[in-house]
Amino acid sequence: MMQLTIEPAELKATLKRLATVIKAHTLLPILDFVKIDVSADNAAVATASSIETTIITGIDLQSNQAGTVLLDYRKLQKIADVVKEAIQVTVAEEAVTITSGIDKWQLGKPADAATYPATNYDATEEQLAVPAGLFAALRIASSFCAGPKERHDLQNCAVYLQAERLIVAGTNSGIAYFESFACNTDAVKEHGRPLLLPADMVANLPDVDAVLHINNRKLVAETLNTTVILTQADVPPPDLRQLLSLLEVWNVFVDKDALLAALEKIFVFTAPFYLMRMSIADNEMLVTYCNADLNESAESAIVCESQLEPVTVAFNATQLKHVLSRLPGDTVEFAIKGPDKGVFLRPRENNNITALIMPIQL
Repeated sequence: MMQLTIEPAELKATLKRLATVIKAHTLLPILDFVKIDVSADNAAVATASSIETTIITGIDLQSNQAGTVLLDYRKLQKIADVVKEAIQVTVAEEAVTITSGIDKWQLGKPADAATYPATNYDATEEQLAVPAGLFAALRIASSFCAGPKERHDLQNCAVYLQAERLIVAGTNSGIAYFESFACNTDAVKEHGRPLLLPADMVANLPDVDAVLHINNRKLVAETLNTTVILTQADVPPPDLRQLLSLLEVWNVFVDKDALLAALEKIFVFTAPFYLMRMSIADNEMLVTYCNADLNESAESAIVCESQLEPVTVAFNATQLKHVLSRLPGDTVEFAIKGPDKGVFLRPRENNNITALIMPIQL
């Protein structure tokens, strides 16, 4: 009979680390469970999986023997929230019993650990130290992936391994985000296809020092205490590298906060997803909105530095605001080729970051 003793605070912290892969609805009931493995030296890890994504994290507990037990995540979470004393889990053939002080819960017959999804990966394949800021870049890229639910290819971030660079990218039909990082070249080889990562998962990756293992179909982020295994999505990847090859000369420079403030001023009269125009001439940027049917209009002018002939480009205002608000630094550089061409943006302070926004035809 296996017996575990866990402090409520430790259990809650562990369940919080696993929460991002526990889905509200799943076709496999076994995925509602957390697997706890205890080794002979009393070291323990807790595992949660959604098949596509697996998190394995250390958990501090005491056990009378080595073994494995599956516990219902939501029931365990509710118990951890209402108790103050140490939690004892007793695993018998006929039932799993949880006690804390004078309180007691019986969870029924133990689930078969052999039915839990395998979490093996080859840690000896390509390995590289995580570049500083990688997980933050993945979160930003995932915010660019919002799209119609039926377009599953829009719900993924892409990670490219190219020679000396690791490129993070997120895109949907109107905007895209790219950020590149240097990585140790001895461990990285060219991949013909990008590794696509679920956007809802990468948005919750931890900001920790880690080692990455790049497998054929997996990205594994391994830290001292937690391992995150992300499986490549089975969807055709967007051709983001082709977009990057279209970069033009950077020809307009503007204060980011001033442009965001100008957008807020035109939102006074309109829902932010309406069409807006950005006219550039003589080192001035004029942001305008006009609705002739309602006799409404708004405009705001700001100073910019331009190397262009006069030009007017129309955008979805929400998309432009989304892109600008996720670029770091004070000054934004634009590469504008014409009113009907994609416009590239980047922060002046970091040339490793590039965003793309597609214009609306006037």
